[in-house]
Amino acid sequence: MTFLVVGNHTQGLSVIRSLGVEGINGHVLYDKEICLSRFSRYTSSFTRTKRHAISDAFLTENHEPILSSMLSIVPDGEKWVLFGVNEDVIEMFYEHQDVLREKFLFPETAIENIVDKYKFATMAERVGVCSPATYLLTEATEKMQRGCSYVAKGRQGNKFRSLGNLKGKIIDNPEDIQPIRDYVQGRLDESEVIIQEIIKPGPDAHVRSFAGFAIEGKPYAEFQYEKVRQSPDQFGTGTYCKSIWVDELAGLGRKIINELGYTGIYEIEFLRNSDGVYEVIEMNPRTWKSVGLAVASNRNLPYYYYQYLRDGSLPSSDHLEKYLADKLWAHVVTDLAFMLKNRRLDFGYKDMVFCDYDKDDIKPFLAEIFLAPLIAAKI
Repeated sequence: MTFLVVGNHTQGLSVIRSLGVEGINGHVLYDKEICLSRFSRYTSSFTRTKRHAISDAFLTENHEPILSSMLSIVPDGEKWVLFGVNEDVIEMFYEHQDVLREKFLFPETAIENIVDKYKFATMAERVGVCSPATYLLTEATEKMQRGCSYVAKGRQGNKFRSLGNLKGKIIDNPEDIQPIRDYVQGRLDESEVIIQEIIKPGPDAHVRSFAGFAIEGKPYAEFQYEKVRQSPDQFGTGTYCKSIWVDELAGLGRKIINELGYTGIYEIEFLRNSDGVYEVIEMNPRTWKSVGLAVASNRNLPYYYYQYLRDGSLPSSDHLEKYLADKLWAHVVTDLAFMLKNRRLDFGYKDMVFCDYDKDDIKPFLAEIFLAPLIAAKI
């Protein structure tokens, strides 16, 4: 048995390497020719599907070519473990699960209250986990409080972002709501946009995540990390991260996982507000770019997921004996760009793992450097 990663550069590469170090080589499906995980020594094969289909998996018209490519890769009579790298791809898996389960293994779990950010915020409050005030665009004018800042963003997936390559738009006053309505008019229904209060951060203003692997609401392997640097500064992806452990964070995360009865890999993001209270931002029902940091911290989440789906195996005691906090991770290219932009060079690149550079798997890093113009052109 093997596995398939459906998705892009660095997220896919992190999964390929996490399983590769355990002696399991995988396969990659992407919608462009240039894909960093394609060059990994742990990748058995690479297949390209319709151009931009995976990037725009929220469009129903792109489902058929992706599904066709996926099903054609797996030989008859076999089943492969399935990984996806963003919410649109994960939602597509579950929308077409009756067909996909003929050749793929992925958890039988409900994801609606996770990928729907409006429902997720409601659920979090119900179980006693603080979350930012969250409204639909249709009700925002009446409910927004003056003196608070908000962000408009997509309720699910990348539909909102695809309108102008913006993850979110800042709103400081109720009067700023109308430009948002004008922005989405004719392109996105107002019920698909949420307005969420921006958390006023405390002195330790870094986003912290409670992540792990769970079965039916019970975490079997837990991991936490902090985004020391992220790009962009707001709503960004981590460029330099550190593994941590905070008991309070674990308690809050377990409440959410238990309420959802969730099975699979997960990441729940929190930010501590100015009153010292952790507020939950969102949950990702999938792997993420810095999952290699979990591996370095003695929590190989993709491997546990693979083993469980393959034969029901649980993480063994030798895998869970010692959790390693204070391990460091960076995506060299994006972290360097962040530091140059902010005019502060503070590498600290000692005794750490990297998203892209790996001396034992060097080709993806070289491809990232020398093929950068082609990657930027989305070839």
